[in-house]
Amino acid sequence: MSHSRAMRSRWLVPIVVVALAGCATAQPSPSSRASASRTTSPTPAPSVATTIDHNVVYVARLGLPPLAKHVAVAAAASASDRIVARFTALRAYTATGPGEVNQYAVAKISPQQVKVNGAQLDLDFKVSGNDWGVSGAAAKALVQQIVYTATEEPGVVRVSITQNLGSPAVVAPDLTLTEPVSRDDVAGYRYAQPDLLVFSGDATALTLTQRFSVEEVAPAMARLVIDTGLRGTGPGSSAPAFKATVLRNDETKQPAMGKWTFSIEIPNATASNDGLKELESGHSIAAVDRTPLRAVHLWRVGTGVRYDLALDDLRPWRVSLLFDPVRIVVDVGGDPRALARSTAVYLPTVGNAVSHAFTLAGAANAFEANVPWRMRDAGGNIVVNGTLRASIGTSAAWGIFDQMVTVPASVSGNVTLEVFLLNQRDGIETDSIKIPLSVR
Repeated sequence: MSHSRAMRSRWLVPIVVVALAGCATAQPSPSSRASASRTTSPTPAPSVATTIDHNVVYVARLGLPPLAKHVAVAAAASASDRIVARFTALRAYTATGPGEVNQYAVAKISPQQVKVNGAQLDLDFKVSGNDWGVSGAAAKALVQQIVYTATEEPGVVRVSITQNLGSPAVVAPDLTLTEPVSRDDVAGYRYAQPDLLVFSGDATALTLTQRFSVEEVAPAMARLVIDTGLRGTGPGSSAPAFKATVLRNDETKQPAMGKWTFSIEIPNATASNDGLKELESGHSIAAVDRTPLRAVHLWRVGTGVRYDLALDDLRPWRVSLLFDPVRIVVDVGGDPRALARSTAVYLPTVGNAVSHAFTLAGAANAFEANVPWRMRDAGGNIVVNGTLRASIGTSAAWGIFDQMVTVPASVSGNVTLEVFLLNQRDGIETDSIKIPLSVR
């Protein structure tokens, strides 16, 4: 398999962000879950799959992107027939996981015309009485399931959905589809990151190991932790250089690279095959097949290495640095309700109950690593506030924060946790995230 990226087309306008490691503000590394301290050992892999499984349908989750489920799908020779077979399997699938729902199983629709036109699928549903049988949030969840399941076919990027032989798809009174839609249109994310990030470091002779996970740290998020082998180095000392990019991939030409491919190149480094299987000299892979991460690739390129993450869709991504040991942490996705352009909250999760002492964890691209937070009661009154310290600040790289915070004993019931940044020129709050919780 070639690792040339000449066949991938760019979708976002490239933006370059450059920072010198010596100019960054770094803080001591947090120590608990979101700090990746539990992910410094290599991923164990006694048996590593190397091919992506497309016998997949998607179920919905409230507030989150759809989730892939591997199912038995009837064999079919053509792309159109394979797509119909996936919808047949989706109709029969029973969602059993926490928060999962299969709206397609109860919708009053069935595909009657399915035609693949290059990267676009024209999909017409027979809708009895023009009633899809869903409304509100259920209608949006159904559209997510349809779009993700339809575009599971390699090469299909967007779907034109109609009903009853060409009429606009009126899924619900407040949801009419008039244009083709892609996974990125319906995933629920408000922000997209730049497609290029460069961090200038001076560390050399790195020996890398890696670990990857899905939904271990936060919902709807994949994480790659790259341990650089640097020990005994603290904030402000030697750091690795890296370049991160994201590009749309053509699965018909590079089937193991996902709909999108996130790449991070690290010069002056070698890497082990921990968690991966060598396919050919200089190229190792592990098929993960858990939303949003389909596969992890490792390439030996010149005097350095490149990791490629094959992704289901383009969701916001972040590259953070942690110190002693020095680790590069790549996070892709997360709960859309807990993400902003320069902030992300991993714990606590939306709608959860917390005690009067709980872990507040996430990532931020913050000036001098300062991340303010506060909590409001049901009446909007501020009951507690403080400032978190990220692992690095004033840098192209993000910093991880992970801190135990305390709520006054008098606070109970429904509250809102707010994490935000302050503009250094005018003090205006930016990148605000508001997470509903309950204090028990």
